[in-house]
Amino acid sequence: MTNQATVGQTIALQSWLRPALTHVGANKDYAMFREQIETVDASKGTKTVT
Repeated sequence: MTNQATVGQTIALQSWLRPALTHVGANKDYAMFREQIETVDASKGTKTVT
């Protein structure tokens, strides 16, 4: 086993190397879910908060 000396303060760079997530502007699953909720709300006479 070798001994390694720490030169300075350790900084975590993993988050800097991770690519940014792309924005999903029109998610089809969400649009379909929202349409279903609005249909149910309309049949019950309530309004979906937007």
